[in-house]
Amino acid sequence: MKTILIAALLLLCPLFALSQDISKEAREAVNKALKEKRIDAGELASYYTLINNGKSAEVIKKLEAPGDKGVFGSANFAPSPEKPVGWRGDGSGRFPGATPPLKWGRKLDGSTDNIAWIAETPSFSGSSPVIAGNKIFITSASCDLVCFEKKTGKMLWVKSAGFYDAATADDRSKFPEVFKSLDMLAKLRQKVNNELPSLSEPGEVWKEGQDKSKNILDKMDGLLSAADPERFKIFERIDATTTPATDGQDVYVLHNTTGILACYDLNGNRKWLTFICDPAVKFQHHGYTSSPLLVDGKVIVFFKGYRAFDSATGKQLWSKNGAEYQGLRYGTPAAVTGRTDVFVGCTGAVFKTSDCSLYSKQNITVGESWGGGVFSDGYVAFLHARGYKENGFKPLGWYKLPPVSADSPIPAICPDKPGEDMLKPEWSGNGQPIYNTFAATPLIYGGLVYIGSEGGGYSSRGTETPFIFAYGLENGELVYSLPAEFFVQKYSSPYSVYSLQTPFSMAGGNIFVLGPLNEIVILAPGKEKKELARNKIEMKSLSIGDKYKEWCVAPPVFEGNKVYLRSESHLYCIGKN
Repeated sequence: MKTILIAALLLLCPLFALSQDISKEAREAVNKALKEKRIDAGELASYYTLINNGKSAEVIKKLEAPGDKGVFGSANFAPSPEKPVGWRGDGSGRFPGATPPLKWGRKLDGSTDNIAWIAETPSFSGSSPVIAGNKIFITSASCDLVCFEKKTGKMLWVKSAGFYDAATADDRSKFPEVFKSLDMLAKLRQKVNNELPSLSEPGEVWKEGQDKSKNILDKMDGLLSAADPERFKIFERIDATTTPATDGQDVYVLHNTTGILACYDLNGNRKWLTFICDPAVKFQHHGYTSSPLLVDGKVIVFFKGYRAFDSATGKQLWSKNGAEYQGLRYGTPAAVTGRTDVFVGCTGAVFKTSDCSLYSKQNITVGESWGGGVFSDGYVAFLHARGYKENGFKPLGWYKLPPVSADSPIPAICPDKPGEDMLKPEWSGNGQPIYNTFAATPLIYGGLVYIGSEGGGYSSRGTETPFIFAYGLENGELVYSLPAEFFVQKYSSPYSVYSLQTPFSMAGGNIFVLGPLNEIVILAPGKEKKELARNKIEMKSLSIGDKYKEWCVAPPVFEGNKVYLRSESHLYCIGKN
């Protein structure tokens, strides 16, 4: 017996040594990637967790992936299936490899400072651009994907996808007269899409795009919705609020007013189209605003419940429509850096990508959530129900994500006093709450959690000043609050002009805060309140008239020494070529 045990140990020793060798190789690969700035310091914990869980080979493979070069935000970063990009870049809002300028601007007279190019867009949007190679992709109302050349801002192509494109042979046989009209409108749609890239006069692209949206796109969807309102539901038209996602090979876009999810290659050839036609999907006030998340070969979206689709074919893999997955959700699912087995839900709960079963017991099932969950530096941060006091929920919190699934609830850090009188129960004369609330997804960076408040919200709710807040990541203490009077506009507008509804970003080690009218304030990171720069792009609004300024609610995107900013009617490249 003793002889057998000795023999077994002799056999196991080489295996143990091999395990140690591959673990050492994986750690060396991580340290080398960090030194070469191919990964961010915030990713270390995730890589070491994989190594400790016996996944050293997976780590080595990840760090050797051809597309995985350059730290995120650097000029030589390239999106890949291993490191896709979408809303807020990798979902964290952090671009550690970027080196953006501190100063830029545009005046109403047309003079510019440090702006490489300005491109007109066909219609408005609340979404951000994504970059793959020398191409930039944006969404545009109501169901367009638009591609621009990154170096010049030249529009390359426009692709549309609506109910007409999702219709089946059965739909055509049921409504033959409707499809006679639709076929003609589809030809007009294609004609306009082909002409848009050649238009060069100021205002031309916008005018043609608006005409197409109103007289072609909306009409096409409306005809089918009238013919079969249960199948072809039009959700509230908060158009084009979803940011595309790309793995460097294809582009994925969710058209949020119709439930059309489509995949295109980088040249605009459609590879597949899926129609989220589910009786469980009902009307949601303000529409659906969740952007697609690429992870583990899946496209995950929130559309009255979470749904996953095969990124290669568009086939639905699973859906979760239970009560714990519903409620008003306006955020976007987020990736967990260095992992593909889990994702962060809109409210901060963490789910398995394989089947959407709960991974963490920090299951947040509030009725309303405006921001999304986010993962950075080992923590998951979340928002509760816009921070309304009367619902009994803490408005803001975060918790440390365990390396393995937790069997008991995970304690969360929730600031006891989220800001100065953050939940002051004051009401305006028309019954609307005017106290400050949180609406934007938090930013985690440098041991702090950053977030902005709504202020008075819409002009009809008053003019209360929004605030910028910084909290300690480890203890939840308020580090500072900074009144953002510089974002308060002194004139009435149909749109929210008092709010910080856009998530903050980190680039070049600094914090970028976007106001609603194309003004960005840059703050130094850390516990001291220090403003580094204030930049404004002044452009007359094309959507609501010359007496108003152009609005912007989409987080900027950073690459190398450039900032790419999407407004209601323009795409800006900030930073000289």
